[in-house]
Amino acid sequence: MTKAQSADDFFWNVKRSIEPEISQAKYIGFGGAVLSRTLRDYSASLEERLRVGAKVRIILMDPASTAPDQAVLRSKGVSSRQFYIDTLRPTLERVGMLANASDKIELGLLPYKPAFGIVVIDPDEPYGRIIVEMYPHHSDSFAPTFELRPDRDPHWYKHL
Repeated sequence: MTKAQSADDFFWNVKRSIEPEISQAKYIGFGGAVLSRTLRDYSASLEERLRVGAKVRIILMDPASTAPDQAVLRSKGVSSRQFYIDTLRPTLERVGMLANASDKIELGLLPYKPAFGIVVIDPDEPYGRIIVEMYPHHSDSFAPTFELRPDRDPHWYKHL
């Protein structure tokens, strides 16, 4: 008989830095709602990786769409779409600054608020990582986050 695995063994218990993985990556993909904290925290590493030819792709909410309205409906304590538009502005400016230094960066805008954030690091390499953060509705707590690796999780790694 096998012992049932605890969710505590699967989900991260605390936010982890992915700086070591990003600082060596040839491909980095970020997807999320606003990504302001993520891009701020890893900005220096992204600049360095772009400088040496790494590819960076970023997908986030389109402030000109209904995505900010959807974000308000799924947020605790935010009652104005303008909050999300204002929060996206510095993120878009940061992406613009990175794009001025490299043509290896791509930006995609979603017409909806995503239900999760994702970081993809060197997905086609045996050491690749996919990190998924599920965005909770109306909660300030640490979001359920898990990591997939091709050697440990081949089925789900390929699925994403």
